[in-house]
Amino acid sequence: MVKKNVRYFYKFKFSGDVCQHVRLDNIDFNKITDEDNAMLIRSISEEGIKDVVWSCDSVKSLGPDGFNFGFIKFCWEEIKMDFIRAVQDFNYQLFRF
Repeated sequence: MVKKNVRYFYKFKFSGDVCQHVRLDNIDFNKITDEDNAMLIRSISEEGIKDVVWSCDSVKSLGPDGFNFGFIKFCWEEIKMDFIRAVQDFNYQLFRF
């Protein structure tokens, strides 16, 4: 009985019945301007990263690494270069084509 139901399931699943597919031809998608695109892919400055870190609440719940922004702010001088490199590398990997 199990074998019969498994066979039926896959026979039905891969029967090749034609179904209607969604097409995206001739749809005019909204696009960002070249200026906005340049702003999104530009390198993030040290000052910009620090401003964002300092705008975050220090005592919110811990991140996946076990640290909150209070720890990052407290240890900023010791970890800032690694933190900045990590953010910039993430940004580069995200917008690389």
